[in-house]
Amino acid sequence: MRSIRIHTLLAMVMLLAVISFSCVSERSIFFDDTELKFGKKQGNEAPRFLEEYSWILYRSQRYVESARFHVLAASMAYVKKVDNYKLIAARNISEALSILENISIGKLYIPREGKVKQDFRNNARFFVRFRGKNMSSVPIMVVQRYQLPNGQYIKHISNKISDQHGVISVLPITPVSTGTQVIQLSFSFETLMGERLSSIPVVKEVRYPVERFLHQKIVIASIAIDSDAKNNPIAVAVTDVDVAGSIIEESNSSKGIVTKLQQEGFSVIHVNIPTLLSKGEVIDLVRKKYGESVDRLLFGTTTIVKFEEMEKGYAIDVRSNVQVLDIKTETVLFTVNRRQRSSGKNSSSTVVNSLRVVGTRVGEEVSRGLP
Repeated sequence: MRSIRIHTLLAMVMLLAVISFSCVSERSIFFDDTELKFGKKQGNEAPRFLEEYSWILYRSQRYVESARFHVLAASMAYVKKVDNYKLIAARNISEALSILENISIGKLYIPREGKVKQDFRNNARFFVRFRGKNMSSVPIMVVQRYQLPNGQYIKHISNKISDQHGVISVLPITPVSTGTQVIQLSFSFETLMGERLSSIPVVKEVRYPVERFLHQKIVIASIAIDSDAKNNPIAVAVTDVDVAGSIIEESNSSKGIVTKLQQEGFSVIHVNIPTLLSKGEVIDLVRKKYGESVDRLLFGTTTIVKFEEMEKGYAIDVRSNVQVLDIKTETVLFTVNRRQRSSGKNSSSTVVNSLRVVGTRVGEEVSRGLP
């Protein structure tokens, strides 16, 4: 009878221990603002308070949170200037980096190529793992870098969380230009620390070594972007206009456009327009002259808006406004508005060069952005 009572008592003690540990673990995982303030008020005990929580989180397999609290503990040691604060900070930084070193990011599936103005059908997929095991709920910074038809590069930054399988899915941005589109995944210091715990300041002595380490945790995926536009023969009919509003008989901007498009592999027909015609008139002219052999029309004007005589030559401002149309439907497929300033010693050669340069720039933009 006595033996049964002893075994019952031991069982109750063990049950209470399990419940106690569960409560501590749960409490540590859902570390709220009240507890954070409590931790800040502990003075010399604050770093130890935060470090202990980081170990509980680690045992709960909450590795990112564990690394976060090690960083906070290191920073708090500096803020409070506790005894041996540099050693305490160094230890916690080392523990944080040790945890982060075991977290890996990699590629699962990347689309091989994309087409201008065509949405991607499938997501790019990446994995997040800790020592080879999938990690869920990991915050990752995603940077998509893509090019506009005018050559400018754009960055789109977002934060993603890995799913229950440790997978991060990213839908590539619909391409607007040929070239290479890049998806970059990384830990940033901000995603590591989280917005909810930002009330504890992280000093530079702690932040800098962690940031340097995180910069190594980068995965880059590249997607080649092409266009089907080269498969559609295009007629180029651009009229050049001088500063007085008169039509220039020979369109040098058209020559610049045609040359550039041909260099990029387009099938191009140059249509000389001796007078200023409306869009409808140019479309009718091209239809009658070339019939089914042309699918698209690049139409517009290039105007000399300013002509200045300077001390050592001439300066010219040129503006080109063009549209690319589908000949059959007359739908506008692409628009370019380009301005160029050039200078030279001879007036006539400066005019010719300015018009050709702006035409080349227009041709580049069309070749990149026309779907």
